[in-house]
Amino acid sequence: MPKVTVHHSHKKRELFNPAKLHSSLVHQALANRVPEGQAEDTAARVVKDVEKWLASRTVVTAKDIRRAAAKSLEVFDHDLAESYANHDSII
Repeated sequence: MPKVTVHHSHKKRELFNPAKLHSSLVHQALANRVPEGQAEDTAARVVKDVEKWLASRTVVTAKDIRRAAAKSLEVFDHDLAESYANHDSII
């Protein structure tokens, strides 16, 4: 996979880190009471999907990655996908 630069809303830039995405997905899954093993497996699959999505891109925003991950999560767990997509929304 080519190097992909991720732009954050606070003007920070970094290279895409699949381990960081994996950790974020597992954390959200555990917060949604998904069993640990299932959380790890789901996160690994979603990271692969996001990496495929990133293959044709060189620059994305953090929100783009979150949307792509949430779309992939829909296949596994609708509630988890929704909570991951809306992590920063105030309810």
